[in-house]
Amino acid sequence: MKLNFFHTGRNWFCFLLLSASATGVAGEAQLNFAATGVPLITNFSGSNKHLSVLGWNGVETEAFETNATRGTLTTLQKVRSVHNSFPLTGWDSAYPDTSWKSSAWLGAYEPSTSPWVYHGTLGWLFCSQKAMDSLWFWHSELGWIWTNSNRFPYLFQNSAKSWLLYEKGSHRPVRLFDYTNGQWFEIGHRQHNIEISSSPPSGGTVEGGGLIKDGKKAFLLAKPRTGYLFKGWEGDALGSRNPLTLANVKKNHLIVARFEPLSQGIESLASVVSAATHITAREKKEALLQLAYKGTSSLLSVGGSEQTQPMGSKAYELAKAMGLQTSDINQGDFGLDSATINHARMSWIIGYTAEADFEGVANGILGIQVKNTERVDGVESLVVEFTRPDRVAYSRWFAKDNSGSVWLLKEKHGETMEITNIPFLPAKPKAGWKSWSNASAVPKTNVIIANENATVRLRDGSLLEGCIELHFRSPTANQIEYYAKEKNLVKIEQL
Repeated sequence: MKLNFFHTGRNWFCFLLLSASATGVAGEAQLNFAATGVPLITNFSGSNKHLSVLGWNGVETEAFETNATRGTLTTLQKVRSVHNSFPLTGWDSAYPDTSWKSSAWLGAYEPSTSPWVYHGTLGWLFCSQKAMDSLWFWHSELGWIWTNSNRFPYLFQNSAKSWLLYEKGSHRPVRLFDYTNGQWFEIGHRQHNIEISSSPPSGGTVEGGGLIKDGKKAFLLAKPRTGYLFKGWEGDALGSRNPLTLANVKKNHLIVARFEPLSQGIESLASVVSAATHITAREKKEALLQLAYKGTSSLLSVGGSEQTQPMGSKAYELAKAMGLQTSDINQGDFGLDSATINHARMSWIIGYTAEADFEGVANGILGIQVKNTERVDGVESLVVEFTRPDRVAYSRWFAKDNSGSVWLLKEKHGETMEITNIPFLPAKPKAGWKSWSNASAVPKTNVIIANENATVRLRDGSLLEGCIELHFRSPTANQIEYYAKEKNLVKIEQL
Protein backbone atom coordinates (compact mmCIF):
# COMPACT_ATOMS: atom_id res chain seq x y z
CA MET A 1 0.00 0.00 0.00
CA LYS A 2 1.24 3.52 -0.79
CA LEU A 3 0.22 6.92 0.64
CA ASN A 4 0.89 10.33 -0.94
CA PHE A 5 -0.13 13.54 0.91
CA PHE A 6 -0.77 17.10 -0.15
CA HIS A 7 -2.24 20.14 1.60
CA THR A 8 -4.77 22.63 0.21
CA GLY A 9 -4.61 25.26 2.94
CA ARG A 10 -7.37 23.91 5.13
CA ASN A 11 -7.43 20.14 4.70
CA TRP A 12 -4.96 17.36 4.24
CA PHE A 13 -5.67 14.93 1.41
CA CYS A 14 -4.06 11.64 0.57
CA PHE A 15 -3.99 9.39 -2.45
CA LEU A 16 -3.73 5.83 -1.22
CA LEU A 17 -3.36 2.47 -2.84
CA LEU A 18 -5.70 0.26 -0.85
CA SER A 19 -6.78 -3.36 -0.61
CA ALA A 20 -10.48 -4.04 -0.44
CA SER A 21 -10.96 -7.16 1.66
CA ALA A 22 -14.43 -7.87 0.36
CA THR A 23 -13.32 -8.37 -3.24
CA GLY A 24 -9.53 -8.52 -3.06
CA VAL A 25 -9.45 -5.92 -5.83
CA ALA A 26 -6.79 -3.22 -5.51
CA GLY A 27 -7.65 0.34 -6.45
CA GLU A 28 -7.10 4.03 -5.70
CA ALA A 29 -9.17 6.42 -3.58
CA GLN A 30 -8.98 10.15 -2.88
CA LEU A 31 -9.79 10.75 0.78
CA ASN A 32 -10.34 14.06 2.58
CA PHE A 33 -9.48 13.43 6.23
CA ALA A 34 -11.26 16.59 7.42
CA ALA A 35 -14.81 15.22 7.50
CA THR A 36 -17.09 12.32 6.80
CA GLY A 37 -19.61 12.74 4.04
CA VAL A 38 -17.01 14.01 1.55
CA PRO A 39 -16.72 12.85 -2.11
CA LEU A 40 -14.67 9.70 -2.57
CA ILE A 41 -13.42 8.77 -6.08
CA THR A 42 -12.88 5.03 -6.29
CA ASN A 43 -11.60 2.55 -8.85
CA PHE A 44 -13.19 -0.46 -7.23
CA SER A 45 -16.73 -1.76 -6.85
CA GLY A 46 -18.69 -3.36 -4.08
CA SER A 47 -19.66 -2.20 -0.61
CA ASN A 48 -18.53 -2.31 3.04
CA LYS A 49 -14.86 -2.02 2.16
CA HIS A 50 -12.48 -2.47 5.09
CA LEU A 51 -9.27 -0.71 4.20
CA SER A 52 -5.86 -1.04 5.82
CA VAL A 53 -4.13 2.37 5.81
CA LEU A 54 -0.61 3.35 6.84
CA GLY A 55 -0.89 6.01 9.60
CA TRP A 56 1.44 8.89 10.43
CA ASN A 57 3.35 7.05 13.14
CA GLY A 58 3.36 3.51 11.71
CA VAL A 59 0.77 0.97 10.60
CA GLU A 60 -2.71 1.55 11.96
CA THR A 61 -5.87 -0.28 10.98
CA GLU A 62 -8.47 2.12 9.64
CA ALA A 63 -11.99 0.92 8.91
CA PHE A 64 -14.12 2.72 6.33
CA GLU A 65 -17.55 1.91 5.02
CA THR A 66 -18.49 2.95 1.48
CA ASN A 67 -20.99 2.12 -1.18
CA ALA A 68 -18.63 2.22 -4.12
CA THR A 69 -19.22 1.80 -7.81
CA ARG A 70 -16.12 1.45 -9.95
CA GLY A 71 -15.11 4.71 -11.63
CA THR A 72 -17.92 6.77 -10.10
CA LEU A 73 -18.21 9.39 -7.38
CA THR A 74 -19.34 8.00 -4.04
CA THR A 75 -19.45 9.21 -0.45
CA LEU A 76 -17.46 8.22 2.62
CA GLN A 77 -20.21 7.17 4.98
CA LYS A 78 -18.35 6.39 8.16
CA VAL A 79 -14.88 6.73 9.63
CA ARG A 80 -14.35 4.32 12.52
CA SER A 81 -10.78 5.31 13.14
CA VAL A 82 -8.49 7.93 11.66
CA HIS A 83 -5.12 8.92 13.10
CA ASN A 84 -5.81 11.34 15.95
CA SER A 85 -2.72 13.57 16.02
CA PHE A 86 -4.35 16.45 14.13
CA PRO A 87 -7.52 18.24 15.23
CA LEU A 88 -8.14 19.57 11.72
CA THR A 89 -7.37 16.37 9.83
CA GLY A 90 -8.07 13.39 12.00
CA TRP A 91 -9.98 12.09 14.98
CA ASP A 92 -10.96 8.90 16.75
CA SER A 93 -14.70 9.39 16.50
CA ALA A 94 -17.31 11.87 15.37
CA TYR A 95 -20.51 12.78 17.19
CA PRO A 96 -23.64 11.88 15.16
CA ASP A 97 -25.47 14.77 13.50
CA THR A 98 -22.94 17.34 14.77
CA SER A 99 -19.59 18.73 13.67
CA TRP A 100 -17.96 17.79 16.98
CA LYS A 101 -15.05 15.34 17.00
CA SER A 102 -13.28 13.42 19.74
CA SER A 103 -9.64 12.56 20.17
CA ALA A 104 -8.39 10.00 22.68
CA TRP A 105 -5.68 12.42 23.84
CA LEU A 106 -7.07 15.90 23.07
CA GLY A 107 -10.70 15.30 24.05
CA ALA A 108 -13.83 16.74 22.42
CA TYR A 109 -13.55 19.70 20.05
CA GLU A 110 -15.38 21.39 17.18
CA PRO A 111 -13.22 22.23 14.11
CA SER A 112 -15.74 23.60 11.60
CA THR A 113 -14.33 27.15 11.80
CA SER A 114 -10.73 26.00 11.37
CA PRO A 115 -8.06 27.15 11.90
CA TRP A 116 -10.08 28.14 14.96
CA VAL A 117 -11.00 25.12 17.07
CA TYR A 118 -13.42 25.19 19.98
CA HIS A 119 -12.14 22.80 22.63
CA GLY A 120 -14.69 21.33 25.04
CA THR A 121 -12.93 22.68 28.14
CA LEU A 122 -10.08 24.96 27.02
CA GLY A 123 -12.38 27.10 24.83
CA TRP A 124 -11.31 28.83 21.62
CA LEU A 125 -7.91 27.83 20.21
CA PHE A 126 -6.26 29.05 17.03
CA CYS A 127 -4.55 25.98 15.57
CA SER A 128 -1.32 25.94 13.57
CA GLN A 129 0.03 22.57 12.36
CA LYS A 130 3.80 22.82 12.06
CA ALA A 131 4.48 19.12 11.48
CA MET A 132 2.69 15.79 11.37
CA ASP A 133 2.62 15.49 15.17
CA SER A 134 3.29 19.03 16.38
CA LEU A 135 0.47 21.37 17.35
CA TRP A 136 0.69 25.08 18.12
CA PHE A 137 -2.38 26.71 19.64
CA TRP A 138 -3.02 30.38 20.40
CA HIS A 139 -5.16 31.00 23.49
CA SER A 140 -6.38 34.47 24.47
CA GLU A 141 -5.07 34.13 28.05
CA LEU A 142 -1.98 32.01 27.44
CA GLY A 143 -0.70 33.18 24.06
CA TRP A 144 1.02 30.51 21.95
CA ILE A 145 1.24 27.03 23.47
CA TRP A 146 2.67 23.82 22.02
CA THR A 147 1.80 20.17 22.57
CA ASN A 148 1.36 16.86 20.74
CA SER A 149 -0.20 13.47 21.30
CA ASN A 150 2.76 12.29 23.39
CA ARG A 151 3.05 15.41 25.59
CA PHE A 152 -0.56 16.40 26.24
CA PRO A 153 -1.82 17.42 28.89
CA TYR A 154 1.58 19.13 29.25
CA LEU A 155 1.68 22.47 27.42
CA PHE A 156 4.72 24.55 26.54
CA GLN A 157 3.93 28.26 26.93
CA ASN A 158 6.06 30.10 24.40
CA SER A 159 5.95 33.58 26.00
CA ALA A 160 7.17 32.24 29.36
CA LYS A 161 9.42 29.54 27.85
CA SER A 162 8.05 27.20 30.51
CA TRP A 163 5.83 24.15 30.92
CA LEU A 164 2.27 24.04 32.20
CA LEU A 165 0.19 21.04 33.26
CA TYR A 166 -3.47 21.20 32.24
CA GLU A 167 -5.78 19.50 34.73
CA LYS A 168 -7.83 17.44 32.30
CA GLY A 169 -11.55 17.90 32.77
CA SER A 170 -11.29 21.21 34.65
CA HIS A 171 -13.60 23.77 33.09
CA ARG A 172 -14.68 27.34 33.82
CA PRO A 173 -12.22 27.81 35.34
CA VAL A 174 -9.51 25.69 33.76
CA ARG A 175 -6.74 24.78 36.23
CA LEU A 176 -3.10 24.84 35.15
CA PHE A 177 0.07 24.11 37.10
CA ASP A 178 2.92 26.52 36.42
CA TYR A 179 6.19 24.60 36.85
CA THR A 180 8.35 27.74 36.77
CA ASN A 181 6.51 29.39 39.68
CA GLY A 182 5.48 26.14 41.34
CA GLN A 183 1.79 26.92 41.73
CA TRP A 184 -1.65 26.38 40.24
CA PHE A 185 -3.55 29.16 38.48
CA GLU A 186 -6.86 29.44 36.66
CA ILE A 187 -8.09 30.72 33.30
CA GLY A 188 -11.46 30.77 31.52
CA HIS A 189 -13.51 31.89 34.50
CA ARG A 190 -17.30 31.94 34.42
CA GLN A 191 -18.99 35.32 34.31
CA HIS A 192 -21.82 36.44 36.55
CA ASN A 193 -24.33 39.18 35.81
CA ILE A 194 -24.70 42.05 38.26
CA GLU A 195 -28.12 43.49 37.38
CA ILE A 196 -28.71 46.95 38.81
CA SER A 197 -31.64 49.37 38.91
CA SER A 198 -32.71 52.59 40.62
CA SER A 199 -35.80 53.33 42.69
CA PRO A 200 -37.30 55.66 41.74
CA PRO A 201 -35.72 55.59 38.24
CA SER A 202 -35.60 59.39 38.25
CA GLY A 203 -33.61 59.43 41.49
CA GLY A 204 -30.21 58.55 40.05
CA THR A 205 -28.02 55.97 38.35
CA VAL A 206 -25.78 53.10 39.39
CA GLU A 207 -22.38 52.28 37.87
CA GLY A 208 -20.53 48.98 38.03
CA GLY A 209 -23.09 46.42 36.89
CA GLY A 210 -22.78 43.94 34.05
CA LEU A 211 -20.68 40.80 33.66
CA ILE A 212 -18.04 40.12 36.31
CA LYS A 213 -15.50 37.27 36.21
CA ASP A 214 -16.00 34.54 38.80
CA GLY A 215 -14.08 35.29 41.99
CA LYS A 216 -13.46 38.96 41.15
CA LYS A 217 -14.62 42.03 43.07
CA ALA A 218 -17.39 44.30 41.83
CA PHE A 219 -17.83 47.93 42.86
CA LEU A 220 -21.26 49.57 42.62
CA LEU A 221 -21.44 53.33 42.77
CA ALA A 222 -24.77 55.09 43.36
CA LYS A 223 -24.93 58.55 41.74
CA PRO A 224 -28.09 60.47 42.67
CA ARG A 225 -29.38 63.19 40.41
CA THR A 226 -29.69 66.76 41.67
CA GLY A 227 -32.51 66.96 44.20
CA TYR A 228 -32.07 63.37 45.48
CA LEU A 229 -30.13 61.64 48.23
CA PHE A 230 -28.85 58.06 48.11
CA LYS A 231 -30.68 56.15 50.84
CA GLY A 232 -29.34 52.59 50.57
CA TRP A 233 -29.23 49.23 48.79
CA GLU A 234 -31.97 46.62 48.43
CA GLY A 235 -32.27 43.16 46.86
CA ASP A 236 -29.07 41.10 47.00
CA ALA A 237 -27.25 43.84 48.94
CA LEU A 238 -28.09 45.77 52.11
CA GLY A 239 -26.82 48.86 53.89
CA SER A 240 -25.89 52.28 52.57
CA ARG A 241 -22.15 51.98 51.93
CA ASN A 242 -21.26 53.82 48.75
CA PRO A 243 -19.40 52.59 46.79
CA LEU A 244 -20.57 49.07 47.56
CA THR A 245 -17.97 46.30 47.33
CA LEU A 246 -19.05 42.81 46.28
CA ALA A 247 -16.10 40.57 47.16
CA ASN A 248 -15.43 37.22 45.48
CA VAL A 249 -18.47 37.26 43.19
CA LYS A 250 -19.77 33.70 42.73
CA LYS A 251 -23.33 34.19 41.47
CA ASN A 252 -25.68 36.56 39.65
CA HIS A 253 -26.96 39.53 41.66
CA LEU A 254 -30.05 41.74 41.43
CA ILE A 255 -29.42 44.97 43.34
CA VAL A 256 -31.56 48.10 43.68
CA ALA A 257 -30.28 51.55 44.70
CA ARG A 258 -32.95 53.53 46.53
CA PHE A 259 -32.94 57.33 46.41
CA GLU A 260 -34.75 59.85 48.60
CA PRO A 261 -35.95 63.20 47.21
CA LEU A 262 -34.66 66.30 49.03
CA SER A 263 -38.21 67.63 48.91
CA GLN A 264 -39.03 65.32 51.83
CA GLY A 265 -37.63 67.99 54.14
CA ILE A 266 -34.69 68.31 56.52
CA GLU A 267 -36.32 65.99 59.09
CA SER A 268 -36.49 63.19 56.56
CA LEU A 269 -32.92 63.85 55.41
CA ALA A 270 -31.69 63.88 59.00
CA SER A 271 -33.26 60.47 59.59
CA VAL A 272 -31.49 59.11 56.49
CA VAL A 273 -28.18 60.53 57.71
CA SER A 274 -28.77 59.07 61.17
CA ALA A 275 -29.45 55.61 59.66
CA ALA A 276 -26.35 55.64 57.45
CA THR A 277 -24.15 52.61 58.17
CA HIS A 278 -20.99 53.62 56.33
CA ILE A 279 -20.01 56.84 58.15
CA THR A 280 -19.08 57.74 61.70
CA ALA A 281 -21.00 59.98 64.09
CA ARG A 282 -18.60 62.84 63.33
CA GLU A 283 -19.05 62.33 59.59
CA LYS A 284 -22.83 62.41 60.02
CA LYS A 285 -22.52 65.86 61.57
CA GLU A 286 -20.24 66.90 58.70
CA ALA A 287 -22.77 65.57 56.18
CA LEU A 288 -25.56 67.65 57.69
CA LEU A 289 -23.27 70.71 57.70
CA GLN A 290 -22.43 70.11 54.02
CA LEU A 291 -26.14 69.74 53.20
CA ALA A 292 -26.97 72.97 54.94
CA TYR A 293 -24.04 74.93 53.47
CA LYS A 294 -23.76 73.56 49.95
CA GLY A 295 -26.81 71.36 49.38
CA THR A 296 -24.64 68.35 48.61
CA SER A 297 -22.57 65.81 50.51
CA SER A 298 -20.78 62.87 48.98
CA LEU A 299 -20.61 61.35 52.43
CA LEU A 300 -24.13 60.40 51.36
CA SER A 301 -23.67 60.99 47.61
CA VAL A 302 -26.21 63.78 47.49
CA GLY A 303 -26.81 65.63 44.27
CA GLY A 304 -24.06 63.95 42.25
CA SER A 305 -25.38 64.89 38.82
CA GLU A 306 -23.54 64.54 35.52
CA GLN A 307 -23.04 68.31 35.57
CA THR A 308 -21.12 68.46 38.84
CA GLN A 309 -19.61 71.92 39.23
CA PRO A 310 -16.25 72.65 40.87
CA MET A 311 -16.34 73.94 44.43
CA GLY A 312 -16.14 77.64 45.01
CA SER A 313 -13.11 79.00 46.85
CA LYS A 314 -15.17 79.58 50.00
CA ALA A 315 -16.39 75.98 50.06
CA TYR A 316 -12.87 74.78 49.31
CA GLU A 317 -11.41 76.64 52.30
CA LEU A 318 -14.22 75.38 54.54
CA ALA A 319 -13.51 71.78 53.49
CA LYS A 320 -9.77 72.19 54.11
CA ALA A 321 -10.46 73.75 57.53
CA MET A 322 -12.62 70.74 58.41
CA GLY A 323 -9.79 68.42 57.38
CA LEU A 324 -11.70 67.00 54.44
CA GLN A 325 -10.12 65.80 51.20
CA THR A 326 -11.19 67.74 48.12
CA SER A 327 -11.14 66.61 44.52
CA ASP A 328 -10.87 70.13 43.10
CA ILE A 329 -7.40 71.14 42.00
CA ASN A 330 -5.69 73.91 43.94
CA GLN A 331 -2.39 75.21 42.63
CA GLY A 332 -1.04 75.58 46.15
CA ASP A 333 -1.08 71.79 46.52
CA PHE A 334 1.56 71.38 43.78
CA GLY A 335 5.23 72.37 43.74
CA LEU A 336 7.73 73.10 40.97
CA ASP A 337 8.44 69.36 40.58
CA SER A 338 4.78 68.41 39.94
CA ALA A 339 5.70 66.80 36.59
CA THR A 340 8.23 64.52 38.31
CA ILE A 341 6.22 61.34 38.75
CA ASN A 342 8.29 59.18 41.11
CA HIS A 343 5.64 57.22 43.00
CA ALA A 344 6.77 53.74 44.14
CA ARG A 345 4.35 52.16 41.63
CA MET A 346 4.35 54.89 39.00
CA SER A 347 7.76 56.28 38.09
CA TRP A 348 7.80 57.93 34.66
CA ILE A 349 10.15 60.35 32.89
CA ILE A 350 10.08 61.86 29.40
CA GLY A 351 11.15 59.31 26.81
CA TYR A 352 10.14 56.31 28.93
CA THR A 353 8.55 53.46 26.92
CA ALA A 354 7.11 50.20 28.18
CA GLU A 355 4.48 47.55 27.53
CA ALA A 356 1.66 46.14 29.63
CA ASP A 357 -0.79 43.29 29.23
CA PHE A 358 -4.22 44.26 27.92
CA GLU A 359 -7.43 42.20 28.11
CA GLY A 360 -10.67 43.52 26.65
CA VAL A 361 -11.95 44.50 23.22
CA ALA A 362 -8.62 43.20 21.93
CA ASN A 363 -6.22 41.00 23.91
CA GLY A 364 -2.53 41.66 23.60
CA ILE A 365 0.00 44.35 24.48
CA LEU A 366 -0.63 47.94 25.58
CA GLY A 367 2.08 50.35 24.45
CA ILE A 368 3.14 53.11 26.89
CA GLN A 369 5.13 56.20 25.96
CA VAL A 370 5.88 59.28 28.07
CA LYS A 371 5.75 62.18 25.61
CA ASN A 372 6.44 65.58 27.24
CA THR A 373 5.21 68.04 29.85
CA GLU A 374 2.33 70.53 29.63
CA ARG A 375 0.60 72.93 32.01
CA VAL A 376 -2.97 72.13 33.05
CA ASP A 377 -4.76 74.81 35.09
CA GLY A 378 -1.34 76.25 35.95
CA VAL A 379 0.10 72.91 37.09
CA GLU A 380 3.01 71.33 35.21
CA SER A 381 2.01 67.78 34.24
CA LEU A 382 3.49 64.76 32.45
CA VAL A 383 1.79 63.57 29.23
CA VAL A 384 1.58 59.80 28.80
CA GLU A 385 0.24 58.12 25.65
CA PHE A 386 -1.23 54.61 25.65
CA THR A 387 -1.84 52.48 22.54
CA ARG A 388 -4.15 49.47 22.85
CA PRO A 389 -3.71 46.25 20.82
CA ASP A 390 -6.49 47.41 18.46
CA ARG A 391 -4.39 50.55 17.75
CA VAL A 392 -6.78 52.85 19.65
CA ALA A 393 -4.70 55.50 21.44
CA TYR A 394 -5.49 57.73 24.40
CA SER A 395 -3.51 60.19 26.53
CA ARG A 396 -3.40 61.15 30.19
CA TRP A 397 -1.93 64.17 32.00
CA PHE A 398 -0.46 63.31 35.43
CA ALA A 399 0.93 65.53 38.19
CA LYS A 400 2.33 64.86 41.67
CA ASP A 401 1.16 66.98 44.61
CA ASN A 402 3.23 68.04 47.61
CA SER A 403 2.18 64.97 49.61
CA GLY A 404 3.49 62.58 46.93
CA SER A 405 0.08 61.55 45.56
CA VAL A 406 -0.39 61.35 41.79
CA TRP A 407 -3.29 63.23 40.20
CA LEU A 408 -5.00 62.71 36.84
CA LEU A 409 -5.62 66.23 35.56
CA LYS A 410 -7.12 65.41 32.18
CA GLU A 411 -7.62 62.60 29.68
CA LYS A 412 -8.08 62.51 25.90
CA HIS A 413 -9.75 59.75 23.86
CA GLY A 414 -9.73 60.52 20.14
CA GLU A 415 -11.08 64.05 19.84
CA THR A 416 -12.77 63.93 23.25
CA MET A 417 -10.93 65.83 25.98
CA GLU A 418 -12.08 65.67 29.61
CA ILE A 419 -10.76 67.76 32.48
CA THR A 420 -10.77 65.34 35.42
CA ASN A 421 -8.71 66.88 38.25
CA ILE A 422 -8.91 63.85 40.53
CA PRO A 423 -6.38 62.18 42.83
CA PHE A 424 -5.38 58.98 41.02
CA LEU A 425 -2.84 57.15 43.17
CA PRO A 426 -2.33 58.20 46.81
CA ALA A 427 1.15 58.38 48.31
CA LYS A 428 0.18 55.57 50.69
CA PRO A 429 -2.40 53.40 48.89
CA LYS A 430 -4.84 51.30 50.86
CA ALA A 431 -7.80 49.12 49.97
CA GLY A 432 -11.10 51.01 49.85
CA TRP A 433 -9.50 54.38 48.99
CA LYS A 434 -11.58 56.40 46.53
CA SER A 435 -10.66 59.42 44.49
CA TRP A 436 -13.58 61.70 45.24
CA SER A 437 -13.78 63.86 48.31
CA ASN A 438 -16.14 64.11 51.23
CA ALA A 439 -16.97 67.66 50.24
CA SER A 440 -18.08 67.25 46.64
CA ALA A 441 -20.28 64.99 44.56
CA VAL A 442 -18.95 61.90 42.80
CA PRO A 443 -17.19 63.02 39.59
CA LYS A 444 -17.75 61.43 36.18
CA THR A 445 -14.21 60.07 36.24
CA ASN A 446 -13.28 58.27 39.45
CA VAL A 447 -10.89 55.74 40.95
CA ILE A 448 -11.26 53.07 43.64
CA ILE A 449 -8.40 50.97 45.03
CA ALA A 450 -9.67 47.42 45.45
CA ASN A 451 -6.44 45.88 46.73
CA GLU A 452 -3.06 47.31 47.63
CA ASN A 453 -1.34 43.91 47.68
CA ALA A 454 -2.63 41.94 44.68
CA THR A 455 -0.72 39.17 42.87
CA VAL A 456 -0.87 39.39 39.08
CA ARG A 457 0.09 36.70 36.56
CA LEU A 458 1.19 38.19 33.25
CA ARG A 459 1.01 36.68 29.78
CA ASP A 460 4.74 35.94 29.86
CA GLY A 461 4.17 33.66 32.86
CA SER A 462 5.74 35.95 35.45
CA LEU A 463 4.09 36.57 38.81
CA LEU A 464 4.13 40.06 40.31
CA GLU A 465 3.26 40.48 43.99
CA GLY A 466 2.36 43.62 45.89
CA CYS A 467 0.46 45.21 42.99
CA ILE A 468 -2.12 47.97 43.34
CA GLU A 469 -5.49 46.87 41.92
CA LEU A 470 -7.17 50.09 40.81
CA HIS A 471 -10.70 50.38 39.38
CA PHE A 472 -10.92 53.27 36.92
CA ARG A 473 -14.19 54.63 35.54
CA SER A 474 -14.68 57.47 33.07
CA PRO A 475 -17.19 58.32 30.31
CA THR A 476 -14.98 56.29 27.92
CA ALA A 477 -13.53 53.52 30.11
CA ASN A 478 -14.41 51.01 32.83
CA GLN A 479 -11.39 48.91 33.68
CA ILE A 480 -9.07 47.45 36.31
CA GLU A 481 -5.47 48.67 36.22
CA TYR A 482 -2.57 46.98 38.02
CA TYR A 483 0.53 48.90 39.14
CA ALA A 484 3.60 47.04 40.41
CA LYS A 485 6.59 48.26 42.41
CA GLU A 486 9.39 49.49 40.12
CA LYS A 487 7.42 48.29 37.06
CA ASN A 488 4.61 50.87 36.86
CA LEU A 489 1.47 49.87 34.93
CA VAL A 490 1.68 46.13 34.16
CA LYS A 491 -1.86 45.09 33.19
CA ILE A 492 -5.32 46.40 32.25
CA GLU A 493 -8.54 44.36 32.31
CA GLN A 494 -11.54 46.02 30.65
CA LEU A 495 -14.88 45.44 32.34
